[in-house]
Amino acid sequence: MQEELFFCCYFFSSLGIAPVSFSSGNSTKWIDNKYGNRTLNSYIFIVACVVINEGAENAVKLCNPIFLDYYLKKISEGKTKHQAILQVMRRIINIIYGLMKNRTEYVHPKELSEKFQKLHRERIDKKRAEKKK
Repeated sequence: MQEELFFCCYFFSSLGIAPVSFSSGNSTKWIDNKYGNRTLNSYIFIVACVVINEGAENAVKLCNPIFLDYYLKKISEGKTKHQAILQVMRRIINIIYGLMKNRTEYVHPKELSEKFQKLHRERIDKKRAEKKK
């Protein structure tokens, strides 16, 4: 178990997603990791932005309502938009890590998807109603 935790932490840090601590004396400061594979980091950032982007009303929706709900939850908890996107990136990496570890294919949860699609549609209808006013 401890070996798996070490590998998971190494996986995050190798992608440049895990925060880095700088400490001096009694103070410790956590900053964004500027190391690791920046190309993979940028790809995962793009994926995270796509899955939380609601897009224009007439555009094709590539948004994943499960990740969008998670992103909005993190913002309501007081995180900045950048911190919330990093949380979404970590969630995506956790899914990828689980798939690699268990050697399985991704199966999208249909029940959750239907539930969040309904919430997503309600959110869009509410925005449209506000625009009309």
